Amino acid sequence: MGIEFHIFSHYSFSSSGKTDFLKEYGMELVKKCVDPVVIHHPKGHTIPRLDEKGLETMLSFVDKIQNELLDM
Repeated sequence: MGIEFHIFSHYSFSSSGKTDFLKEYGMELVKKCVDPVVIHHPKGHTIPRLDEKGLETMLSFVDKIQNELLDM
C-alpha cells in the first residue's frame, strides 16, 4: 500500500494535446493535482486556441480563483 502525494492543491490548470509528445508525462503530473482543470485539444505541445467548450472551462477556472481571492 503506497502513499499518494498531491503536489498541487489549488488552481491546477493544464491543456493536453492529442499529438503532444509529452502528453504521457503531463497526465502523470495531472494525477498529482487535487481537482485539476484540463482542456483536451487535437494539437501537439502547444497552448490551444480555445473552442466554445474550452473557453467556458477556462473562464470557470478563472472565476473560481477570483471568487476565492475575494472571499479572503
